[in-house]
Amino acid sequence: PVPADLLRIRGDATRGKPAQLVAFGAPCTGALAGRGCKATSPETLPTIAGTVQASLAGMPADFMLMRSGPAGIAIDRDALTMLPALPAAARELQMVARVFPGRSRVALGEDATESAVRAARVEPGAVLMFATHGLAAGAFGLSEPGLVLTPPQTPSREDDGLLTAAEVSALKLPDAFVILSACNTAGVRSIEALDPYAGFARAFFAAGAKSLLVTQFEVADEAAARLTTRTLADVKKGVGRSEALRRSV
Repeated sequence: PVPADLLRIRGDATRGKPAQLVAFGAPCTGALAGRGCKATSPETLPTIAGTVQASLAGMPADFMLMRSGPAGIAIDRDALTMLPALPAAARELQMVARVFPGRSRVALGEDATESAVRAARVEPGAVLMFATHGLAAGAFGLSEPGLVLTPPQTPSREDDGLLTAAEVSALKLPDAFVILSACNTAGVRSIEALDPYAGFARAFFAAGAKSLLVTQFEVADEAAARLTTRTLADVKKGVGRSEALRRSV
């Protein structure tokens, strides 16, 4: 962040017990695309995870599912739905929702759309979380990073299944603690941008976020789930966010 951003978010940015969780993830891609993908509550998440896990049968024992996409594919609806489904992302949101009993709103599967993100009411100081594929600027020819959500049957300018940094900056996220459980959500690979915290981080700060948990590399599906759930469980108990993250590793 630029100095002005740091001054604005200093103080109690890393402390405080968040009361609300708003989360989006496990979009309809890979094994879930075209199969109804209607499991949209934490209670039905095991169905999603089971469907995806079955699709991975026969993969090598050391196969590691990553929360990014393969290079060399142009981004459109078909390309987004070809990205592998993320079974651990579904379980991750199930576990995180339990940390906020009665105070979580989780949109999964066909409900995890750009339109749902824009319509969500994020209370001051809430946790806003995404568990999905992250596409870095420069990948797929993108000029800015994006978070993959469920693409609609008929993409539009407002909802094409990819939430970009520019679209994030227009959201209203007062003092939110934002967790981007996806690949490359801090790193930038665009030609012009040299600031390693540009892109998503700058966009979420512009939208009002007070602190972020982001990645500067590709992350494995299972590892990302363990890290975020452990971190949030401690944060909910009052542990500082930096310390909670350190303990989770």
